[in-house]
Amino acid sequence: MTGDERRAAVAETHVSVVVFLGDYAYKLKKPVSMGFLDFSTRHARQEACRREVELNRRLAPDVYLGVAEVKGPDGRPCDHLVVMRRMAASRRLAALVRAGADVSDGVRQVARLMASFHERAATSHEIAAAGSVDAVRQNWEDNFEQMASFVGSVLDHQTAFAAECLARRCGGPPVPVRPPHGVRDGAGRPRRPAAGGYLPARRRGPASSTASSSTTTSGTAMC
Repeated sequence: MTGDERRAAVAETHVSVVVFLGDYAYKLKKPVSMGFLDFSTRHARQEACRREVELNRRLAPDVYLGVAEVKGPDGRPCDHLVVMRRMAASRRLAALVRAGADVSDGVRQVARLMASFHERAATSHEIAAAGSVDAVRQNWEDNFEQMASFVGSVLDHQTAFAAECLARRCGGPPVPVRPPHGVRDGAGRPRRPAAGGYLPARRRGPASSTASSSTTTSGTAMC
């Protein structure tokens, strides 16, 4: 990474805050409950961090380094962080495309990686049910229900109505899926460093970290 790319920075999503410092990135889960996830307790956030590291190490073991504790003034743990190796912003696919770089080889490499990953991924009737059209549609409906209290103050009525119409239209007649082989266990969005957000490049070996590694039950990693 260049000097500019190592500068301190902060990025935020609806459920997390990521702090970039030097060669590392630290992700803190927000204490929120949104129906499809519940990070309202420290224990829940700790488990979510552990699940995220376990899931994403399958594709980026040298990027997801572990889970670290956040300690309060009394020295006791008060929260937890996902510790990651920071990736160069210049290696993002969007940045390379904007710069006019030839990304064909990198995209093919990522495609082969994802195809191989999904071929080996677990599948079952339970997994198929979690990825069914009904399950996805229910997630949308839960989101709309929670969003309702913010319409008019944070979100204008027209935007909220348009979002609901679009989601329900896209959730129309489903494409038939034959369980258990039609849906496979994955990690959600293909935006992990080794899975589409960044193209492969020559990299040094795995970085070291004092963060404790995590092994726990697998599940969906919410970021």
